[in-house]
Amino acid sequence: MSFSFSDFTAALKRGRQVTADDVLAVRRAVWPDGRVSHSEAGFVFDLNRQIADPSPEWRDFFLDALTVYVVNRKAPRGDVDEANADWLIGEVERDGGPVGRLEIELVVKVVERALNCPARLRNWALAALEDAVVRGAKSGDAGECALLRRLVFAPGGEGALVVGK
Repeated sequence: MSFSFSDFTAALKRGRQVTADDVLAVRRAVWPDGRVSHSEAGFVFDLNRQIADPSPEWRDFFLDALTVYVVNRKAPRGDVDEANADWLIGEVERDGGPVGRLEIELVVKVVERALNCPARLRNWALAALEDAVVRGAKSGDAGECALLRRLVFAPGGEGALVVGK
């Protein structure tokens, strides 16, 4: 049986909860060869905007697939250039609402995995974390503190922070 993006999207709009089997089907459709195309990455973001309560399986897939896409999108692999950073920030901010924890975590993971990335991406993540703390996000301060720690210690190249004693 083949996976239908349009059927799955329609089911999400009707309130369907995402199961582990759904995530496996999306993973097989989007990432069969270990590569995620530009259109597939956009589709994953679109799906994420429609999922009200992402399951742990969805969260893992979303973070892994999009991190691989952004970090390995262009040669040299591991370098996130300004265009990649702009695309990522644009996708995360597309709906105009507050940025969710999962999207912030994605940007942090990209900075962690990248060998080099623009300081703008790290600064954006810091500002998004600050906004989440000020808004009093549901995850509480322990979640934001963990993300902040990961971001501060991320090697991400240009603009990386040196952390001393």
